[in-house]
Amino acid sequence: MEAKVTEQIERLEGHNYMFEMCCLIIFIVIVVIIVLAILPKEHTVKVVQTPPPQVQKVYVKNCPKCGAENEAINLFCKQCGNRF
Repeated sequence: MEAKVTEQIERLEGHNYMFEMCCLIIFIVIVVIIVLAILPKEHTVKVVQTPPPQVQKVYVKNCPKCGAENEAINLFCKQCGNRF
């Protein structure tokens, strides 16, 4: 009779140990999820800095035919149509 009772107590203690371990694992998982949700996400934020816009210099050249000012890039007079 005593052997039967001690065997049942040992079995219950084993089940109790498994229950405690499961509760502990669930608690740890919940704590980790909460901590990850609260922490700032600095490592995921990327700050992209755009370079300042490049200012293209416009050189002015006078047309040899009519004397009008034109951009030196085009080499074409907008006033008289002369190419230079």
